[in-house]
Amino acid sequence: MRAERQYLDSLAKNGVHQGVCAEFESLPPLVDLPFGVAPEHIMPLIVGSPPLLLALDNVTDMNNIGAIIRSALLLGVDGLVMPKGSPALDARAAKTSAGASEIMLASGRVHSCGGFSTWLAAAGAAGWRVLGAVSPMTPSMRQGVSVIPLRSLSRDCPTILVLGSEGSGLRESVHSSCTHFVSIEMCGSLTALSPGSFDKDAVGLVDSLNVSVAAGLLMNRLAPS
Repeated sequence: MRAERQYLDSLAKNGVHQGVCAEFESLPPLVDLPFGVAPEHIMPLIVGSPPLLLALDNVTDMNNIGAIIRSALLLGVDGLVMPKGSPALDARAAKTSAGASEIMLASGRVHSCGGFSTWLAAAGAAGWRVLGAVSPMTPSMRQGVSVIPLRSLSRDCPTILVLGSEGSGLRESVHSSCTHFVSIEMCGSLTALSPGSFDKDAVGLVDSLNVSVAAGLLMNRLAPS
């Protein structure tokens, strides 16, 4: 039905509504994934493609989470995993995701798990490649585990892509549960602003990508071909 602007403003609690408001039933609760869940228990959206899950370690900014979910839906990710106790997806996530969060929730593709690090370790033992995203500026905490450059990353096996918080990255316990790591090479720096002085190894004031941007690049690389 048509309504006056003031009425829509009151329904949206003076939020940006773009002239449309709708009322929906409550979304279903998150689907719990058990310890040791095997890849064959996840039905891929793309037939013949290895399953891909995205796990968020301590990512709490709803704008980032919404942007990540939007990319995840469009790039063929089979599910999102969040630790128990993570902030519930709210209106900010819904708005930033352009509705993708509701689609993922309604289709049962947003999961929760207890004991995040232990859950990841059990997933690795069950046959998943647990792929932690790390900054090229951060030295590896573990010896003998190589870091895959983005250009060499492929979706050739069941994968759980793990993203850490933008401030501190992966927690040490989560880092220890990963079976592989991936890094996005940085080739620019605020220390190289003048022509002819470019140094790809220089460390400037900006030394990392926003977590939602990094997620988009990694998921695009892992998207079904």
